[in-house]
Amino acid sequence: MTIATCFATEQPPARSDHFEQAVADSNPLRVAQANELEAYIQAMKQDSTALRTMLHPDYSSPKAFEASLREYRAAFCNRIG
Repeated sequence: MTIATCFATEQPPARSDHFEQAVADSNPLRVAQANELEAYIQAMKQDSTALRTMLHPDYSSPKAFEASLREYRAAFCNRIG
């Protein structure tokens, strides 16, 4: 028996109940999301007022720096969901 014969007699895989779609099918959505995020970042870069009122990093120690960024990180998480 040859390898070609083994492959020729294999049964096709059973149908899955799970959602299956080629990853490439979601490329247009992922590109649109990336473009939206980039546009948002560019708009935020134009107005740094909110950032300057919220971000006051404390560089005196790593722990102080981490603590000084809590409000900024929370606001960032709220904005991006």
